Amino acid sequence: LGWEESWLQVEQLKDAVGPGNILSIEVESEALTEVFTGFGQRGASAEAVGDRTVRQVREYLKANVPVWDHLADQLLVPMSMSGRGSFRTGTLSRHAETNIGVIQRFLSLDLSAARSDDGGTTVRIGA
Repeated sequence: LGWEESWLQVEQLKDAVGPGNILSIEVESEALTEVFTGFGQRGASAEAVGDRTVRQVREYLKANVPVWDHLADQLLVPMSMSGRGSFRTGTLSRHAETNIGVIQRFLSLDLSAARSDDGGTTVRIGA
């Protein structure tokens, strides 16, 4: 990602039980912090885990939206319960689309997800 070495931290756990490494990348902005996590798997190299996680971060930074896919689907329920709110994200995940469908079946409120020309999606709940 071309980040300064002082921004990086490595932690090694002795006698850890698990399938491998974990890479956690936090991208902080004025309004929120997005967290990207890659989990090691049997048969997957540490480099493959890192490459996959870094690719997600690059996609997020390139999209120039404050909310990425996993956070977007998590924001839908509390915002719907409050009856209002909005955010910009990238393409909605299938999980987010399913959440929208379930919310609309249980709550009578105005919920829209509009795709813009720049590839972002604006989700609005309420007026």
